[in-house]
Amino acid sequence: MSNHFTVEASNQLGCSKEIDHNSREGKNNYNHSNASKFKNYRKRKMHEVEESHVRYLLPIKRHGKVIQQRAVIKGVKERFSDSGEKGTVGKMESRVLEIDASNEHTEEDVDCIAQLYVRRQQKLSQKKNTIAQFACAIIENPEQNLDSLEVLRKMCKEDDTDITVTIRKLAMVSTTEVFKDIVPSYRIRVSSEKEQITRISKDVKRLRFYETRLLKNYQQFLSTLEGFVTDYKPEGKSFDVKSQIESSFLSMEKTLATTAARCLCNLLLSLSHFNFRSNILTIVIQMVNSNDLDISKCSYDALNALYKNDVQGEISLEGVRVTSKMVKSKNFNIKEKVLDTFLFLRFSHERLHKYTVEEVSVKEKRVIRKHEKRQNFRKERKLRSDARKLQQDLFAVEGGEDEEKRAKIETEILGCMFSIYFQVLKSDSKLKLLLSVLKGIAKFAHLISIDYFEDLMTLLGHLLDTQTLNKNQQIACVLTAFKILTGRGEALSIDPRRFYGSMYNILLKLPLNGYKNDFLLLIECLELMLCRKRNQVTVQRLFAYIKRLCTTSLLLFPNEAIPLQSLIGTLLQIHPKTEQLLESDGTTWKLFLPHVEKWEPCDANITVLWELALLKVHYHPTLSTYSRYLSRGASLIGQDSSDQSLSRNNPVLLYEMFNNRGYHPTFPKEKRCHFKKEYQDSNVTFDGIQYTQTDLLKLLNNIYDDESM
Repeated sequence: MSNHFTVEASNQLGCSKEIDHNSREGKNNYNHSNASKFKNYRKRKMHEVEESHVRYLLPIKRHGKVIQQRAVIKGVKERFSDSGEKGTVGKMESRVLEIDASNEHTEEDVDCIAQLYVRRQQKLSQKKNTIAQFACAIIENPEQNLDSLEVLRKMCKEDDTDITVTIRKLAMVSTTEVFKDIVPSYRIRVSSEKEQITRISKDVKRLRFYETRLLKNYQQFLSTLEGFVTDYKPEGKSFDVKSQIESSFLSMEKTLATTAARCLCNLLLSLSHFNFRSNILTIVIQMVNSNDLDISKCSYDALNALYKNDVQGEISLEGVRVTSKMVKSKNFNIKEKVLDTFLFLRFSHERLHKYTVEEVSVKEKRVIRKHEKRQNFRKERKLRSDARKLQQDLFAVEGGEDEEKRAKIETEILGCMFSIYFQVLKSDSKLKLLLSVLKGIAKFAHLISIDYFEDLMTLLGHLLDTQTLNKNQQIACVLTAFKILTGRGEALSIDPRRFYGSMYNILLKLPLNGYKNDFLLLIECLELMLCRKRNQVTVQRLFAYIKRLCTTSLLLFPNEAIPLQSLIGTLLQIHPKTEQLLESDGTTWKLFLPHVEKWEPCDANITVLWELALLKVHYHPTLSTYSRYLSRGASLIGQDSSDQSLSRNNPVLLYEMFNNRGYHPTFPKEKRCHFKKEYQDSNVTFDGIQYTQTDLLKLLNNIYDDESM
C-alpha cells in the first residue's frame, strides 16, 4: 500500500497528532495503533460494497458443490481502481465473483441480463444444430458414423452451466430416437474368446466390430439414463423452503430424471427384443414405486402397454419375477400401482388370434383324390406334397410348437402372482395392498385350481370379520367372493349369505370417498349379486336390498344416485313380486326396522318405497324423472322418449354420462319477457295553451259533441 492512502485513512479516522518520523519507537506505536483501525475501515468498506453494489447471478454446480455467483457493479470497480487499490480489488473480485474458469466470463458478459440471454441463445442454437447433424449422419450411415454416436451420447452429460438442462434433455431424446432407428431386429450375441481367435472374412469382421461398438454405446447410454433416475431421490432430501439454490437444483434433477425415465420406457417398448431388456425392465419396475408422480405414471403406463402386447409371454414372466423379487426385498412396503400392473397380463383366453389348420371335410378329400388320380404327372404331385409340408412347417413355427411353451410360461406367471396374493391375504400388516390383491384375484380366479376356492372363501370371510377394512376394501372382498362363485365355483356348496349381509351393511355407510373406480366397483358388485345371480336371491332378501338402495339414493350425489335408480328399475322388471313395494295397504300390524344389520328380521315386504316421493321433487331433472318412472312400476307403456332412453342405459353408462364437474343437463336459459312500451303522452300547444294528447282529445270530443247537439 502507498503512504498516501495510509495518511488519508488516518486523517479520516481522527488521528491528528504529529508523528515523529525520526523516532523508531513513535513509528512503531503509530503502526500498531492504526493497523487494527485500518483493517476495520477496510472491512466496513468491503461490506458496503458487497451489500449494496453486488448483483446476484444464477448458481452453478462445480465438483459436486453449489456455488452462488455474484458480480460487482462496473462503476464501483472503477471507483476503487482509480484510488490505487488494483491488487485489493483483484483479490476481492476473485473472492466475490466465483465463476467456472472453463466459461471464462468477462466483466462485459455479466453486465447485462440481455447479453447473458443472447449468449445463451447462441450457444443453444449451435448445440441444437450439432445434435441434428450428428443424428442425421448416424441414421444415414450407422457403420461409418459410430464416432458421431459416441459424441452424441456424451452430450447427455453437457457441462456448460448456461445450457446444461436443455442440451441434456435434447441429447437424451435424440439419442433414444437414433437407437430406435439403427438397432437391428435381432439380439446381438457377444462372441467368445475362441470365436475372436478364429479367422473370419472381412465382411463378418466388419459386422462384428460394428455390433460390438453399437452394443457398447447402447450400454453406456442406458447407464447414463439410469444415473439420472437414481440420482433423483425426493424422498431422501429435506430442503429448506427459503433456499432457492436447493429448490432450483431439485427442479433441475426432477426434469432430467423425468426425461430419462420416459426415454427408458420408450426403449423398453420399442426395443424389447434387443439386449439389456432385463436391465431396463428392472429399472422401469422400480420406477413404478417412485414417489415422483410423473415418473411413476410413465413407468406404470409403459408396463401396462408391454404386458398387453406380449404374445409369447416371456417378457411378462420376466416382469412378474422381477416384481416378486422387489416386493419381497422391500417386505411388501410398496405402492399399490406395482401390483396393479398384474391386471394387464395376457393369458391364453385373451390372445388375439390362434393359428389353426382348417379341417377338410370328407367330401372335399374324395374330390381331391379323384382329381389326383387323373393327374399322372409326377412333378405336379411332388410340388403339391412340398407345398403341403411347407404349410405344416409354417403352422408349427407360428403356433403349433408354442402351445406347450406358452402353457408352461402361463403356469409360472400364475404361480409367482398368486404367491404374492396369498401372502398379502394371510398377513394383517399388509392391508394397504389388499385392494390391488382382491382385484387381481377377482380377475384371474378362474385360472387357478378349484381346490383353492374354499380356502379363498374362508380367507375373505375372515377379512370381513376383522372390522379393520375400509368400505372400498369390503366391497372388493364381496366382489371377489362372488367372482369365485361364478363359473366353476358354482359347483361348490358354499352359502354366500354372509357376503350378502356384509354388502347390506355397507350400503348404509355410503357415500364413498368420491373416486370413480370405487363407485364403479360397487355397481359391478351389485349387478353380479342381484341381477346375474338372481336365482340365489330370495324374495325377502330382494325386498330388503331394494329398500336399502332407495334409502341410500337420498344420501348420494345425482351422478351416483341415478345408476342406483337404474339398478332398482332392473330389479322391478325382473321380479314382478316387487310391485307391492309401490302400494300401501295400511292393514299390517308389523313395523319396518331399517337399522337392523340382517335383512331377515327387518320385514321389508311390509314397507313402501316412500323415498321415491322425495326423489320426485329432486332439484336434478334426470333424477326426478327417473323417480317418477320407478313409481309407476318401471313400465315403458305410456312413457315418453326420455324415460325409454334412460331405461335402456346400464348403470355404468349412466354414471359416466353424469359424472362430470359441470351440471348435466345444462341449465335452461331464462326466457326474456318483452313488455310493450307504455304509451307516453306528449305535450301539444293549442291556442297558446299547452295540453297533453289525452286532454286535447277529450277537449276536441266535447267540442264535437256540443256542435252536434
